[in-house]
Amino acid sequence: MAPTPENDAQLAGAALGLSENGLIAVAWAGFTLAACFVGLRCYARITDTHRLYADDYCMLAALFFLGTNAVLQTLQAESLYYVVYASVGLRPMEGLLDEGNIYVRYQFAIIALFWTIVWSVKASFLVLYWRLFDGLKADRRILLGVAAFTVAAYIGCWFASVWTCHPPSTYFDFGQCTKPIDVEGSVISISYSTAIDIFTDFLIMALPIRMIRNLQVNAKQKAGLAGIFSVGLIIIAVALVRLSQIVTHARADPVGLAVWGLVESSIAVVVGSLPPLKAFMTRTLARTMNRSKGASGGNSRVKYNNFDPQEEQSLSKSQARVGAIPLEDRSLNGSQDYHTKSVEGQIVRERDYY
Repeated sequence: MAPTPENDAQLAGAALGLSENGLIAVAWAGFTLAACFVGLRCYARITDTHRLYADDYCMLAALFFLGTNAVLQTLQAESLYYVVYASVGLRPMEGLLDEGNIYVRYQFAIIALFWTIVWSVKASFLVLYWRLFDGLKADRRILLGVAAFTVAAYIGCWFASVWTCHPPSTYFDFGQCTKPIDVEGSVISISYSTAIDIFTDFLIMALPIRMIRNLQVNAKQKAGLAGIFSVGLIIIAVALVRLSQIVTHARADPVGLAVWGLVESSIAVVVGSLPPLKAFMTRTLARTMNRSKGASGGNSRVKYNNFDPQEEQSLSKSQARVGAIPLEDRSLNGSQDYHTKSVEGQIVRERDYY
């Protein structure tokens, strides 16, 4: 029986306003958006440094898992909506068991992929900070501790997913995980995994704080750098919305769970692609302005704040920047190669990897 305007009212949650095709569209729209940002990130890196680094490969892995998740969500959509519609009498009950078994098998893989995508983005930030902390032994020790905790949290999310059924061996038997303890366990699982996700994001964002505090730059520059390293707040905000939308409907709104899982994982990949793009866009804008001035017959040598790019030799050590991000040499005393550029009228000493 196909849903009609008269019996649509029996539906609840996201299924009431989102069709099967709509859910599939959400999955692929999120993947397409994320692919554009990851592609731009890789283009920026290759343009600037002629190579990709480990954090870029983490983001490529996240995009691969996101694409795989979109495929599985597409394959699962028919059985998902069959279960939802059958629960309110809009599909024959005879096929519920078979479709339900298909649904739960896909669901386990989709949940596992969701956490793998989000944690791949976290890994990208951790690898990036490892390079930035080159020569800073104390900061690297702290980073290793955070990384170990993050890995343990990822494993914990897998166990939390399994223990939504009691006993766990009944997880793949549709209809066997509807006991009161299972419903309660599902809410606890979603709440725990979201809380640990948010907590690890805060830990990762806190890693560069000491480095930023030690920079010998003005407050505005420090605020800009802190903003770049705080983009994880966007992911946290989406995770909180996801939790608020599904925590009271862990069993009754599987479509809502699917939608918000797709939204959060897609946004996580987009946000994880942002940090390297700031410097690239800044340099692109500067080059465009230089070309515009040259074409109009003006002085093609850009000059801001009474600073001439040709005065590179007189640049002090405290004016060094990493990829247009001010980083104090005293805090980053590694052995990487540097090269200088003129960006918006200021000399930039840039690490080849950023």
